[in-house]
Amino acid sequence: MWGYHHSVLWFTDESGNISHPHLYQIQDKVIFDYLANYDELDFLHPKKHLNKISEQTIFRISDMVSNAKFEKSEFYNGFMKKHHYDDEMVVNFTYQNKLVGTLGLLRSKGDRPFDKQDVKRFEAISTFISLKISSQIMLEKAEYQKRIFEAHADRSPHGLIILDLTFRPLYYNSSARDITSDLLANKSEKTIDIFVQKYLLSQSYVQLGFVRFVSSPSFQQYTIQFDPKSDFQKEPVYIVHLIPDTNNNTSTPTIDHTLSLLTPREMEICGLIRKGYTNLEIAEQSCISINTVKRHIQNIFSKLDVKNRTGLLSKLDLL
Repeated sequence: MWGYHHSVLWFTDESGNISHPHLYQIQDKVIFDYLANYDELDFLHPKKHLNKISEQTIFRISDMVSNAKFEKSEFYNGFMKKHHYDDEMVVNFTYQNKLVGTLGLLRSKGDRPFDKQDVKRFEAISTFISLKISSQIMLEKAEYQKRIFEAHADRSPHGLIILDLTFRPLYYNSSARDITSDLLANKSEKTIDIFVQKYLLSQSYVQLGFVRFVSSPSFQQYTIQFDPKSDFQKEPVYIVHLIPDTNNNTSTPTIDHTLSLLTPREMEICGLIRKGYTNLEIAEQSCISINTVKRHIQNIFSKLDVKNRTGLLSKLDLL
């Protein structure tokens, strides 16, 4: 199309780092050579013009360096000529004033150089392409986070069920399926739905959250912890934890059992508190706001029946 026979589309972050190349009639070995030896020498690498992108997003070699200097450069003689290319142009795509992608265009010797007509063509379509790239990046990040979350959740012996605000199951791990089957003595496909009806919707003021100790027909004890409305991937949800009692003891819960009521995030914060981290340091380490840290700590205090950090550390030291 329009004589653009060789191109590579990169995902690009705000610092100009490039990744996930999508190639069109460019061999893999060319990109491997570029990344291993020449990206820092490229006159049109996004990092070389970050300070200009707010005003200009499309760059030709002639915008950055004279033709004579370009042809004497290591980048031209070591990379471009080796792979039979003679000219280069890049189109940077931004979304909400953030750099999201970079299209590199190459032409061989004998092809016409990139000119102002090429720039105008890409200026006309760059807004649409920026939106498509941004949407694709968000989809890929969400899918990656989902895979990571599911991989960790399925390795846990604790059951996890995520419900929407109408109590419809959105996700449950394999342990939740096994535990609900044990509680209901039922292994049908509707086990999770039946569990929600019997153990959650029958509970008064369920939306406020609760902790309940139950026993299955096989005499295995479990703790059901229903968390009030939470945000999961920016969507409001209810989260249910199903925690097996490994001691199989129906007496007053031990400290170990009480700690098992903590969410993975709360356990992580307990570990950081034991290391002496401040609230601000915990926020930075966990990539959450300081207000979220404070809310988690108050939840920990409530669950472990302590009033402050000193009391929490004393209880943790008993383990």
